[in-house]
Amino acid sequence: MRYLTSPIMQKLTAVILILFTSVLIWASTLRQVGMVDLPGAPGFDEAVFANGMLLISHATANTVEIFDPKKRRVIGKVSDMSQPHGIAVDEEGGRAYIANSAANNLVVLSTSDFQVQRTIALPFSPRALLYVPQTKLLYVVCAEAQRLLTVDPQLGTTTHVADTRLTLSTWHSIPDAT
Repeated sequence: MRYLTSPIMQKLTAVILILFTSVLIWASTLRQVGMVDLPGAPGFDEAVFANGMLLISHATANTVEIFDPKKRRVIGKVSDMSQPHGIAVDEEGGRAYIANSAANNLVVLSTSDFQVQRTIALPFSPRALLYVPQTKLLYVVCAEAQRLLTVDPQLGTTTHVADTRLTLSTWHSIPDAT
């Protein structure tokens, strides 16, 4: 117990006790605010915020639910989807893009009224999405086909297709970026 007598160790012990107490106080303020039953098998594929609402893709139910966190309930649903997975949001443009995997397309959703505006046909099944506001382009991962697509959502066209099938020998030939 001699180590607790040093001033440094006493200060360190006090700091640890204060941090531990703070964590306990913070944890005691957490509470469950609600439970939402979603259709289909347990789990969901993607959840993103758009215009204050939570969009939740559920591939097994072929739906995207629109959840209002203030009202603590599902306020809408995009039905008749075909295994929806990834969702990307263009906040400035007021649109959400949903990877409609089994239909080989993207569903374009208005974030003002959450109605389907149109679809964008793709050459492969989309899985994950990333919208880059600086370029106004959508990057689409087509995992099964091992492709990465660049899509111009304004024109509704695929502008680039990259083959991501790499062998071990190909990985060795990629220069180190560091």
